[in-house]
Amino acid sequence: MQKIPYMVNMSTILRLVSSMGLKYDGCISTRLILIGIFIAFLTPLQKGRAQVEFPPNDGFFTTDVDVLSAEDAEKFEIALDTVAQSSNQSVVVLFIDDIYGKDPAEVASSVQKSWNLPNTSVLLLIAYKDRKAVVLPGTQMEQVSPESANGIVEMDVLPNMRAGDYNQAILKGVESILLHLSGTYTDDRYQDVAGVPKSTFVTLLYSTVGLVILAWLFGTVILFATNYTVSLAGTILGLAVGSILLQRYNLWLSIPAFFLVGVCTDIGIHKFYKAVLPGKTSAKRRRRRS
Repeated sequence: MQKIPYMVNMSTILRLVSSMGLKYDGCISTRLILIGIFIAFLTPLQKGRAQVEFPPNDGFFTTDVDVLSAEDAEKFEIALDTVAQSSNQSVVVLFIDDIYGKDPAEVASSVQKSWNLPNTSVLLLIAYKDRKAVVLPGTQMEQVSPESANGIVEMDVLPNMRAGDYNQAILKGVESILLHLSGTYTDDRYQDVAGVPKSTFVTLLYSTVGLVILAWLFGTVILFATNYTVSLAGTILGLAVGSILLQRYNLWLSIPAFFLVGVCTDIGIHKFYKAVLPGKTSAKRRRRRS
């Protein structure tokens, strides 16, 4: 695998901090912020630039993940082979270890071309570490529309993945695909799933508002209960919220985004109390110097 160049260097970080109104004076709080920004931006960049190496086609069920037992993998292979033998349509499953933050649809398209899958097949790709999945039908598989493909992932695959049950995620995904091919399922099944992006947006909105409120509360307590004039509550909470959203929704940009929200909240708290209570902050500085 190729080495990943660092796209963010320290001079870039210093310019970013300077644009936010911070001055690098060597103090521990500023150093922590610099380190946090560097880590927050480096993580998704590393994931996004790595190359995806998918395994060679091993039949109707291919995996390079040591999560399922050999017996379960064999059961999937036999079941999918039976489907292919009984009709001119087939379902192919790739359970891959890592796609390094890539778009699963792009990876699935590459797999479809590399494996030379027929137009009468449907590919179900599940990425273990990324916690992503995609259903990619062949050009002649009109029974599985883009809306249905997205609905299968959102309704049948991802909930089981988030619960850690990958066996069930594959099983439910394959079952839904087959029910679409038989005509039992249609796009009407996923009318409620169309609101998934909206619900994710609502989650991000609530997370942002909650982060600001908590950072303000903890920051106020820290500023009034200690001799510190700057709080890092928002910075720490931002990293925590971003990490949770990463694990829950696989949103890689949530870490740097919420980290910056936390930093900006800390700066806002500092400037607010400095403007409202200038005497108090000045007294704290004098006590710290003494």
